[in-house]
Amino acid sequence: HDERFDMIFCDPPYAAKLLNPVFAALAASSICAENCVFIAEHDVRETVLLPEGWQKLTERHFGETIVEFFQKTPLTE
Repeated sequence: HDERFDMIFCDPPYAAKLLNPVFAALAASSICAENCVFIAEHDVRETVLLPEGWQKLTERHFGETIVEFFQKTPLTE
């Protein structure tokens, strides 16, 4: 199946610390369309590790929660 996604939202249980493993697996997969946006909701005490080929666009703070927006960078040839 060759379906690719333009936007992916991730809000794992904060205590499970699953955000970085999910983001790494996503970045290594082929399910993201070119310029895909990954939206990650997480606790302020968790730091998102940026996989190669992705850039941070912006973030929003809501008390103890952060919502960060990342975008897959286009491949340059």
